[in-house]
Amino acid sequence: TYLMLAHRWGSDDAARRARVALALPFLTDLCLLCGIAWLYARYGVQNIDTLVPILHTNPGWTVRSLVVASVLLMIGVGGRLGLWPLHPWLTQTSTSAPPAASAMVQSAWSILAIVVLYRLMPILAASNAQTLKVCMYACAASAGLAALLSFFGNEPRRVVALLGSAVSAMGAAVVIHGYQESSYTYAVAGVACVLAAAPARAAALLAISAIAGAMRTDDLAEMGDAWGRMRASSFTLAASGGVLSL
Repeated sequence: TYLMLAHRWGSDDAARRARVALALPFLTDLCLLCGIAWLYARYGVQNIDTLVPILHTNPGWTVRSLVVASVLLMIGVGGRLGLWPLHPWLTQTSTSAPPAASAMVQSAWSILAIVVLYRLMPILAASNAQTLKVCMYACAASAGLAALLSFFGNEPRRVVALLGSAVSAMGAAVVIHGYQESSYTYAVAGVACVLAAAPARAAALLAISAIAGAMRTDDLAEMGDAWGRMRASSFTLAASGGVLSL
């Protein structure tokens, strides 16, 4: 991911901005690995199908140990989903990274992360109701803040990244709420939300990158008459924005 976002010939700004794409995901991935290591140290198994049935029966288990593991796992998944405030590795690189690399990173990592979250939800659900509630509220707050920040941005590619972060956060909140209410079909809807938004994120980012390149500016105020000059890209951007807003 770092190499894709940092590789732009003759541009020092891309390499400088991509440093956060190396540091922040490394820290969140480390939290994910620490959560897995914590569970392995407590239970001695790594297969999730074997682990879930013994979460409350293994000698020495405590609610606190499950809460610690759940928090670490949630931070790791939230970093790859790009949830606020773990989103700068997506927003800061969106204007300087190659458009194809940025689009692939934002769409592919969101799909992978939401599937991982869905697979790990039995562990989070086994901790306690308060942990699930805090995680759900955190995701909902992240969605609201990311969407709010997108209104104050004047860089279109950063706005698209923030909207994608808001959709991912809302999908994660739906997944957690589904397990909180023991409605697994409802949880699948959260996964489907992120899966449906991933192509729209990629299309919107590629379209706005084409418009920004043609207009030679990253300022929304200077991108007038895009519909008349680049109708296909403008239509793609409008359609993708409509999908993300749904």
